Parts: sequence; structure tokens; C-alpha cells
Amino acid sequence: LHGIAPPGRKEKPWSDCPGDIEFSHPDFAMTLRMTDVHTGPSRFYYSTDRGHQWAGPFRLPLFGQHGIAARTDYLVNGPRDCLAFLTASKQNGQEGRPLCVRTTDGGGTWKFISWINEDPQGYAIMPSTVRLGERELLTAIRCRDAAKAWIETYRSLDNGAHWKLDTVPAPDLGEGNAPSMIRLKDARICLTYGHRTPPYGIRARLSNDGGRHWLPEVILRDDGGGRDLGYPRTVQRPDGKIATIYYFHDQPSGVSARNFQHAWLMRSLGEAGYRDWFVARVNETHLGLYLFCLIAQIALFASVGGALIYFSGYLIPMAIGQGILN
Repeated sequence: LHGIAPPGRKEKPWSDCPGDIEFSHPDFAMTLRMTDVHTGPSRFYYSTDRGHQWAGPFRLPLFGQHGIAARTDYLVNGPRDCLAFLTASKQNGQEGRPLCVRTTDGGGTWKFISWINEDPQGYAIMPSTVRLGERELLTAIRCRDAAKAWIETYRSLDNGAHWKLDTVPAPDLGEGNAPSMIRLKDARICLTYGHRTPPYGIRARLSNDGGRHWLPEVILRDDGGGRDLGYPRTVQRPDGKIATIYYFHDQPSGVSARNFQHAWLMRSLGEAGYRDWFVARVNETHLGLYLFCLIAQIALFASVGGALIYFSGYLIPMAIGQGILN
């Protein structure tokens, strides 16, 4: 599995899909998932009761590639006909390059249709695709190279057989984030994504002309505590309102902010790198200032702990005070 499975949960053995999935069922849903971002296979599950019960996992082909990193993005064409938009490893075995595949027998077999773009310098992954007409498709791709990360869109006028770069609606996303794009009931396009550069948050853009031009960015929230956020999924409700779900890193404050900063540095740099960074910061500090801050911190903790012990007649506050002193 990619990620951490809940304790005690084990995925069933994979099998070949027998086909005849009814993609046009009113309660149909499908999820496609990878095992690794670089190499290895992917699988899919499907449900015909809105996700209460799932059939699968069923193998997806490798389509002649080192690996297929599937994430859920598909368009239903008919009862047994479905397009899926995946990411394959590049020629060097690293992620990734987006592609379009199709089944016309209800998932029994899948056929490679097209590459969405050329082999990128960095990666181009996580497509999010909408249908604009009988043969017109628009997909948003998460991209990154050595210098920056962004979202770009590609357009197909022949049902996914060929693609052309269209726009760059999110030109700078810090470390990058997955797009979620939907077509609204009034034919506008809505694109949502996480913004992983300060101010951290969740943003959106709308298009009135099928994604050819984009209105100014809408900030849904900009109070993130760090870059670990995003991966939105957006839907339009029956009442017309747009709902977006995502994961978020809240803004820490006070002592928790300092503790978070050090925890994040240790995670990012590793224990040895964090130790070297911390020693360098101490060496940059005047000895007198360092000793003053150290003594002041000890005195503050001691006074708070002592006050809790001395003035409290209750067991829990007294235990907290003893913990502070220890």
C-alpha cells in the first residue's frame, strides 16, 4: 500500500477484472490506486451503491511501462465504456508522465490511448479531467521541475487521442499540489488546489469559457501553518453550492509553534542535519545572551511549577507542577 493502512486491515489479493462493469449505473463509483509513485502496478475498485460496498481490487495493466501510478480520475462514456487518466513512470523509471487509457468491455481489458504531454524534465502527475463536449476534454496536471511547481491544462478535441498544452492557471504553488477540476451546471469550470508557499492555504479559479481563460484567484483560506496541506476534491451539490474537502495543517501559535518548527526541521533535515543546524544557531548566538535566555527559561518553568504546587490543593494541578519542575 502507498501510505499507512489502519491497524489490522489487509488488502485482499488482486485479481483480473471479469469485465461487464456497468459504468452508467446511477450509484456507480470507482477508485484507482497505485502501489508506488515510480514503479510497480496499480489496481482499482468499484461500487454500485455509492461506496457502501466495493468490488476488487482488480489489476490495471502496466501498458508497457516501468510503473503505473494510478490516482482516481475517470470519465464514463457509456454503459461499458470508460476513460481513465493515469500517471506512468518516465523512461528513467522516475515519476511521472500522464496518459489516457480506455476500456470498452466494462473493465475487462484496458487499452493505451495517448500520452497527454511530452516526457517532462521533472514530473507531470495527478490529472483531473472534465468533459466539455462530445469529443472535447480538458485535463489539469500537477507539474514540477528543479525550479518551481505549477498546474497546467491540456485540451483534447478528439476524445483523448491527442492533447495540446492550453493554459497555466496556477503558475507557482511552492512544492506543488494536486488539482481538482469540475464542470459546473452553468458550464463554468472550477479548479481548486492547495497553495504550498506562504501564505499557505486552499485556492480556486473559475473559467467562463471552458478553461481558455481564468478569472482571478479566489482564496478559500490562507491561514495554513505550513506546506503540508491540500489534495482537494471538489463537487457541486444539488443546490448549486460547491463543496471542497482537503486536508489541512492548522496554524500553530506560541509554544506549540516553536515546538512544531523544531519537529518539522528534524523531520525535514533528519536527526543529524537538525543537530548540525541547532549547533550552528547556538554558535551564532552571543554566549551572554544564550546563558541569559537559558537561565530565564529555567526560572520561568520553576516559578510556574512551584506556584502550582504551593497554591494548589488539588492532586492534578500539583502533579502538573511536579512534572514541570522535573
